Amino acid sequence: MAVELMGAKLVAPFYGGSLYVWTAVLAITLLGLTLGYYIGGQLAKKRSSETKLFVILGVSALLVLVLPLTASIAMALTRGVGLIVGICITCFLLLLPPMLCLGMVGPLVVSLISLRLDSVGKTAERSILRPRWEE
Repeated sequence: MAVELMGAKLVAPFYGGSLYVWTAVLAITLLGLTLGYYIGGQLAKKRSSETKLFVILGVSALLVLVLPLTASIAMALTRGVGLIVGICITCFLLLLPPMLCLGMVGPLVVSLISLRLDSVGKTAERSILRPRWEE
């Protein structure tokens, strides 16, 4: 949610805080998370490892860190484009990469804490309702 809010605040000086901006931010956020969940699930099926998880978390952190720096580049690329198209392209360039990486984290974590495939749902529920360190 913080990345989503930061993306909207970075786009606002150039395109305003209109309904178009928030619609694009929410749509691109959901698209990035959905694709990330799918790709993370595919990675978890093959072979999940803590190394993959840490690399993805590191890349996510770097993408969020450079988000303010890339905002001006994205704005420069969309300068001559119309309002709605410019907003969509800018949000796509800014938000999709970090949201995609952050979406990949969930399936990998569930895969790493699951011992057997038939208990994945119960493991995910248990980790949400009662974290492992409380057991």
